[in-house]
Amino acid sequence: MRWAPAGFVLLVAASFNPFASAQTPEVTKLAASLGSANAEERRAAADGLAVLGPLAAPAVPQLLAALESPDAELRWRAARALGRIGGTEGIAALRKHAADADAHVRAQAVYALGRTGDKSKESLAAIIARLTDTDAQVRRTAISTLRGLQADRNVTIPLIVKILEDSDPAVVMPALHALAEEGAAVVPAMIDALEHKEARYWACLILAEIGADGKAAVPGLIKTLADERPEVRLQAAVALGAIGPEAKAAVPALVKLMSD
Repeated sequence: MRWAPAGFVLLVAASFNPFASAQTPEVTKLAASLGSANAEERRAAADGLAVLGPLAAPAVPQLLAALESPDAELRWRAARALGRIGGTEGIAALRKHAADADAHVRAQAVYALGRTGDKSKESLAAIIARLTDTDAQVRRTAISTLRGLQADRNVTIPLIVKILEDSDPAVVMPALHALAEEGAAVVPAMIDALEHKEARYWACLILAEIGADGKAAVPGLIKTLADERPEVRLQAAVALGAIGPEAKAAVPALVKLMSD
């Protein structure tokens, strides 16, 4: 049996692909509709391009223009479409709109950045900045996006610590709550954070909220009881107390701490 040339196989496969011949005109039409005078038509066009995903790549320039629209509904739909399409062309714009005035746009821009798979420091910083967002959904989206990207913790932890330290305490607490809500899923990151002097305090606060599910962090917390800063030692003790019986290995260190 003779094998057909690869080019021929691809041509035959394309002939059986219902999208291969039909999508280009459809994408062109939807891209043009993004400039319609009718708001509903513009939004529907963005939704249609989102459904097509990577096949809608030729419409990226029009989606980038839509992302600058004064219509917030169109902006978030355009951001969603860019995320579904993927690729690198929209990354810079998505970073910008991760700080959009509209919370829905911010959430979709962060989600879309995650869909691109970009793990550059600039994109990670744009996502991490939303951990202290005033909107709970945006905070949750930032956390889930970071988890999905599985970026190097040596990059993400310093960025997280910096954004927490630079933020107003009233804004920081909801971010800590949002991180703690992830429970056991964030414990490995918190264990790593305990190894970073500037991150220990925040890691202790988060582990205290996680409670018993943070039992894997007990060795790191015991080590943290020897930190030279009293506020860090205190929060490590609080976290161990919140973990409960699973932290019994810390008793000798805690007794010693009380006698100091």
